[in-house]
Amino acid sequence: MIDFEKRKYELVEVLQAEKIMKGILVFNLVYALIMIINDIPYLFLAYFMLAGLFLISLVFVKSNNFNACIHITFFSCFVFSASSIYYLGWGYGFEYYILPIISYFYIGIYRKKYIIYLIATFGLIYYLAMYYFFCVNDYSLDIPLYLFSDGSKFYFNCFNGIVVSTIFVIVSSVLRKQIYIELENRQNINKKLDKSANFDYLTRLMNRWCFIDSIEDLNIKSKVSIALIDVDYFKKVNDTYGHSVGDEVLKNCANLMRKHFGEYTDLICRWGGEEFLILAYNVSALDFENACENFRIEYSNSTFSVESLTTSVSIGLVFIEDNFANNILDEYITRVDKCLYEAKNTGRNKIIKNII
Repeated sequence: MIDFEKRKYELVEVLQAEKIMKGILVFNLVYALIMIINDIPYLFLAYFMLAGLFLISLVFVKSNNFNACIHITFFSCFVFSASSIYYLGWGYGFEYYILPIISYFYIGIYRKKYIIYLIATFGLIYYLAMYYFFCVNDYSLDIPLYLFSDGSKFYFNCFNGIVVSTIFVIVSSVLRKQIYIELENRQNINKKLDKSANFDYLTRLMNRWCFIDSIEDLNIKSKVSIALIDVDYFKKVNDTYGHSVGDEVLKNCANLMRKHFGEYTDLICRWGGEEFLILAYNVSALDFENACENFRIEYSNSTFSVESLTTSVSIGLVFIEDNFANNILDEYITRVDKCLYEAKNTGRNKIIKNII
């Protein structure tokens, strides 16, 4: 089965990477054009070769091979900065392209940390070596750019500085988006785990443990109704019609409980098997009993995928007028269980109540 959300994020990443690679490709072609106009064939060939590499990287993007694109970018920064500084000299801003090499380890394509830090260390040593040879000792060829005026060094310095800054902004935004996506995915996973831990998968009602935890957090003292509902002859339904029909019966029961008791309470749980437990408070005994009766009648008239199937429910009901204490919930459940037991032993499909 296709995970459309995951696929959507993958497509977004592909489109972003395509835009970045196309932008760098055009950037190298522009610089190649500048160098051929200034009659510097070696730099023209270098930049044209790099443009070709980024053209190849677009193929890797299509196949989601982002690591290959990162390797190409790393290699390109190395060649671009080294060749440009060697021919033109220090101060044109080409030294800025060494910075992405130093920060290369942040991309995190390697799982082993020592490899990541070795790459970062190499980038730093490379920068210091370039600075020493081409800035301090001025070993470059210092070929002039005839296309521009005497201020070409200043213009190139500003332009390259802006380009590298833009690269860092783009990479930072992409990484930030990936972090947000990861956080969102983790939150969704936590929500699913929380839901699976607290709710019954079949009926989507609370499970027993979630119900008990919810009761412990309540601060109520009076007008509390507890109903224990049991599907009559449920084992016979499973044995006769199969578990799929049995699941249909339980789902129908859960849906009707939400319909009839939802306005009074959200404390409706699958207590176990074919038994359901409901607790409502600040509701009169008469109103809740009427809700139980309406539920019982509608459930007995339910139709299922098997036309010959008819089923009913028995209900035990306890109403606590005053002095409700959530720390003795077991005692209340014992009482309501006795009422249910009486209802099942005296004909089923009925309500037996007790007022405390």
